Amino acid sequence: MDTNFIKDFDHPLISKTKLDGESLESYVQKTGDIDFAYEVLGSINDLLYQLSKVKSDDLRLSAKINSKNILITNDKPYYIDQIEWVHSYEVFKIIMSANVDICNLLHTSLLSYESLNWKAAAYDEHHAAIYAQHYLDVHKKNEEIFEKGVRHGFWNVKTKEEIKEKYEKYKHLEDWYEKL
Repeated sequence: MDTNFIKDFDHPLISKTKLDGESLESYVQKTGDIDFAYEVLGSINDLLYQLSKVKSDDLRLSAKINSKNILITNDKPYYIDQIEWVHSYEVFKIIMSANVDICNLLHTSLLSYESLNWKAAAYDEHHAAIYAQHYLDVHKKNEEIFEKGVRHGFWNVKTKEEIKEKYEKYKHLEDWYEKL
């Protein structure tokens, strides 16, 4: 059968040039764009429907779409496999198979995206908690230095920084006082 007219078949999923891109799975896992996932699924079903309208005798055009032959280039999906003639009744099986495969891929990719973001958020919360504890420890230490400075009689200073400065200068005396 002559398939030259397929080159002229106009559908957004079919590229006129050879493309390289990112797999649908990794793109959805990376972006978590659920609206994009719905658009891809709609485009795939539209392509399969448009192809099924082209017939010759008992054959119709179809594309065996799966998670491996949809690539994303410049945030747009493309089908990168061949379109073929199949028996009319096989089109339904191909559509069902494509939907099951693509829906499973989109479902698990979106779950993976959510899981990774929860881990990242937990990681960030953990590090924020560590930073907060460090801040509290430093603040507590500064308060101790302030109190020790006041105990050493640095009454003529006006700021905590001055007290810290004087304390650092005279802290060796504290050890001397304790030995008495």
